[in-house]
Amino acid sequence: IKAIYELRENARFHQNQKVSFEDILFSLNVNLCPLVSNGNGRDYCNFIEDIQKINSEPFYIKYSRKSVLNELSWGN
Repeated sequence: IKAIYELRENARFHQNQKVSFEDILFSLNVNLCPLVSNGNGRDYCNFIEDIQKINSEPFYIKYSRKSVLNELSWGN
């Protein structure tokens, strides 16, 4: 299962810095890192098999299974 996402132009951090694909990838890696104590955060990411950048802006996330958490966790 693959879902294609595109970052909104107004997706920004509190210091008005634009959110990038690399920021999303970093967040995913931190949540999956076994050395990070993040409570239930890993459960929202453990069904992600792959994340890849497509061209300059869009990217896709490949899920291992269908889940209500797919869009809830990563689509917003």
